[in-house]
Formats: sequence, C-alpha cells, structure tokens
Amino acid sequence: MFTAGLVFGAFGGIAGALAGLLDLREPELLAARIKSPGLWVSLAIQALLAAMVVAAYQMSGFKLNPVLCINVGAATPAILRGFISQVPPVPPGRIG
Repeated sequence: MFTAGLVFGAFGGIAGALAGLLDLREPELLAARIKSPGLWVSLAIQALLAAMVVAAYQMSGFKLNPVLCINVGAATPAILRGFISQVPPVPPGRIG
C-alpha cells in the first residue's frame, strides 16, 4: 500500500495543474502550454513533492487510504507554505 499511496499522492499533486489546463479554451494556448518544457518540469516537481509529503505522513504512522493520499497530494502546496511560513527569520549579519 505504501507504493500505491505514493502514486495516488503524486497524482493528487498534479491534478490541480492538469485541471487548470482545461481552463485554456483556445486550442492555440493549450497546444503551446502542453509543448512547454516548463509545464512538464513543474508537474514532475509537484508530483515528487506530493509523493514525499504522503511518504512522510505514512512513515509517521498515519494510515492513509487512496482518497486521503490524493487529498494530501493536492494539499501539498498549502502544507509546504505552512511549514515555510513557520521558519523564523535569520537576522542579517555574519553566519557562523
């Protein structure tokens, strides 16, 4: 189930971006976006991050079914923003 959870989480991570492609009503815009290497790199990074967050949940002892894995994957950007916003600022000056 661990590997399946990672796959479902990765899918959840890219589902929002793929749904966003459906908003491009003009065929020329859609074709240009699909051919863009940036889209595919972005999707790969999103899928990897989502799978890592699902793995972290599973390794922490949470029992996630496939629907929850998709949900956690889709929520990964918000989860990471929450973690990043909690990092205390480092005052300027010399480090070390």
